[in-house]
Amino acid sequence: MGFVPFTAVWAYLRAKLMNRLVLCLIVLALASPLHADEPPKSLDPRLKIELFAEHPQIVTPTGLDVDHRGRVFAIENNTHFPPEGYKGYPTDRVLVMSDTDNDGKADKIVVFTDGLKYSMSVAVRPIWFTVSGKALAQWHLL
Repeated sequence: MGFVPFTAVWAYLRAKLMNRLVLCLIVLALASPLHADEPPKSLDPRLKIELFAEHPQIVTPTGLDVDHRGRVFAIENNTHFPPEGYKGYPTDRVLVMSDTDNDGKADKIVVFTDGLKYSMSVAVRPIWFTVSGKALAQWHLL
């Protein structure tokens, strides 16, 4: 099994942090209806908040990750303390959202897996992370 130095891991995580932060704000803050007509604002001038996906495309998101191709993997949590009489999807699921026409909006949404319970987060294995010396070519079917 190959060794991945900590500095390489940290550099990768630091680079993805900005993408995660922006997408987290987009998906989590905008998945529910907004109060008034004011769009959310970032206190950091380097960040721009734009709507990527909204209800009914995704409901009750609790965690997300972005792969090397820019696809957003998001947990749609429907089982963690649902309100009485909840009529939403009966289990948690992982959705993979893609922007295939480069307009900044999710236009292809695939259910990666469902039937989960009490799911709160998701992590996509980076392409540089190796197992038994071979790079994984996962997600090629999506």
